[in-house]
Amino acid sequence: MLRFIRIWILSIFLLSGCATQAPNDAWYRSGRYAVQFIGLISAKAHEVVPIQLAFIDVGEPRRSSEIQFNQLTLLSDKGELSTQSVTLTPSPATTNYRFFSVLAMLDGLEPGMYRFSQVRYVDEQQHEQTLSVGDWELSILDLPTAPLKMGSHSVLTVGKPERFEVELINPTDQSIRVFDSTINSSTYPLSASLHLAQDGATAMQPVLGDAPPQPIQPLSSVTIELQPQQTQTIFFQLHGIEQLPTEFLVIQPLLSYQQAQNPRQQFILPLQVFSPPFLDDGAVLKYLDFLPVGAFHE
Repeated sequence: MLRFIRIWILSIFLLSGCATQAPNDAWYRSGRYAVQFIGLISAKAHEVVPIQLAFIDVGEPRRSSEIQFNQLTLLSDKGELSTQSVTLTPSPATTNYRFFSVLAMLDGLEPGMYRFSQVRYVDEQQHEQTLSVGDWELSILDLPTAPLKMGSHSVLTVGKPERFEVELINPTDQSIRVFDSTINSSTYPLSASLHLAQDGATAMQPVLGDAPPQPIQPLSSVTIELQPQQTQTIFFQLHGIEQLPTEFLVIQPLLSYQQAQNPRQQFILPLQVFSPPFLDDGAVLKYLDFLPVGAFHE
């Protein structure tokens, strides 16, 4: 359920501030444009892999027609990767364009590293289309079943890539130590450190329509120990963001943990989607001008 809420908020947040457009005869060429994400996804072997994409439909008929995104395939360096389901979430259309997001559930993969920058799909006119969607790395790992569980309290990640929040549950009768998060990438030097918020700290991310919250003053910790049956909310501060070529970022990080005296293992954290909003028409036009040729089709 959280994933479906997340992609709806992604579509609305991309649109934030763009509600008062006037028709523009000099608007961009009509068609579909793909947002260029950096995607760094860690996932468990043979289990579905979530892939979050976003698109901008400009002009007619794209802006107002029913969206269809059939037979979505990722074109990776290890061959074509098929998806088992796709969830489409459009934002309300403006005078010139609309945004929509795509949550694709990729079929389970064998362990290894997969890279892709293009997808292929069949559109509303039953035409096969290929689009560039950024730079993606999938790190597929052979991991044991983790004793940790995810709690229901999580902050939806929107806006600039800075930090995210996860609720962890230790349902066992042994203590579990958790360590800093790993974001697997052969290209981008990203990492995430663990923090506990002080009592009374405000929410990390603003709710749409609210004033921005006051910054959290976290308590930093190299490790956090979860006692048996304990539930704990943990903040992850991202590092290395300033070295990325874009603020459009999708990550599914790893968390290292150790149960009692057993060897360290890794646990898959939830998908996090960072999409800074477009504040006005000018920002959308500037972004479309930045896109590579392969990110467009009519």
